[in-house]
Amino acid sequence: MPGFSLARGGGRLMKLYNDNEIAGLIYCPKIIVEPPARQMKAERGSYRNGMLLRSKDGDSQFRVFIRQSVDFEEDFSVGLDYLSRDDSGSVCLTRYNGKHGGHEAHPHHLNCHIHIARAVDINAGIRMEKHITPTIEYASFYDAIRCFMKDVQVEGIERYFDFINQDTIYDVFMNNRQV
Repeated sequence: MPGFSLARGGGRLMKLYNDNEIAGLIYCPKIIVEPPARQMKAERGSYRNGMLLRSKDGDSQFRVFIRQSVDFEEDFSVGLDYLSRDDSGSVCLTRYNGKHGGHEAHPHHLNCHIHIARAVDINAGIRMEKHITPTIEYASFYDAIRCFMKDVQVEGIERYFDFINQDTIYDVFMNNRQV
């Protein structure tokens, strides 16, 4: 059976992913099935919110998680989990993070950055999206939410977040630069 493996899952057939499928899941148009709460909830040192999404074609389901540190507002994460039908768990596909303290082992923590899952890791049972890209497309928690929702194509999000259609500093700069 191509595309399936017994490598993970205790003898169950588990789907193998490729990077094109992962990109398709991240960037497919999505609709909101369960909207976010009106207020963030403080829990275990961070403010939290989330929502459930479905791909517009109805084939895939996702969970968005939104976290921001209670103590350090630049420490945040907005991410997309794929809720696999072939697997009882979920797979984090991408995560938009803020600055959360630098360290020699993790210098990217000094800047805003985006984690993206790769098929080779998911297929090996490594759930951490270790491929990291520094970004200047957002510089704050609200900018990250706006950028994330646009990138992963969540339709109708402006009904729940009134700041979604505001320009970011990055947008203003890119729109006003001389070419």
